[in-house]
Amino acid sequence: MVVGKDRLPTFKDIPQLPTVRAVVKEGIRHRSIVAELGIARKLDQDDWHEEYFIPKGTILHSNFSAIFSDRTLYPDGSVYNPARWLGPSYPTYREPLSIYPNLTGFTSFGYGRRACPRTNFTDRTPTVMVARLAWAFNIKKQIDPVTRKELPLNIKYEPTPNPKPEPFSARFEVRDEQRAKMITKEKEKEDLKDPLFVEKR
Repeated sequence: MVVGKDRLPTFKDIPQLPTVRAVVKEGIRHRSIVAELGIARKLDQDDWHEEYFIPKGTILHSNFSAIFSDRTLYPDGSVYNPARWLGPSYPTYREPLSIYPNLTGFTSFGYGRRACPRTNFTDRTPTVMVARLAWAFNIKKQIDPVTRKELPLNIKYEPTPNPKPEPFSARFEVRDEQRAKMITKEKEKEDLKDPLFVEKR
């Protein structure tokens, strides 16, 4: 166990959390955070791609949907599968797991001179957020009030080029009493750092 019950995961724990990093990276791959056709680029000079001539002034889009379904890298590309970043049998696996998987050079954040300069921030922040949620809660499907059985998870997405999931129901249950106390303690500590909260008091 990387983190016990007496503290929340922090940025210092990230090297020891490859599974959490894999969950984050696979989520971004499976449902890209940018439009499926990427951000348009305009060629400033004539170019060739394999046998195709592309004249200067052409507007190009990166087909992220196709890139993240490339069977060479993602044999089961339509499946959400964090294990692809953790198992040596997958072409996406890299070592050491104290560093990989990460989002550096990942297509979702661009490439070449147009790559996102804040990939490191984006890499670290969701990882800690997911780690803290997993540390604190058992996250389960909602219960049907009539049958008392779990309802199937049916996540729908906005009908836009850059879709985000529509609201859906889930149950968040604190894992144990000790973690519940730790969450309350951390909230109180953070409240004291918030100038607006202090002013209200």
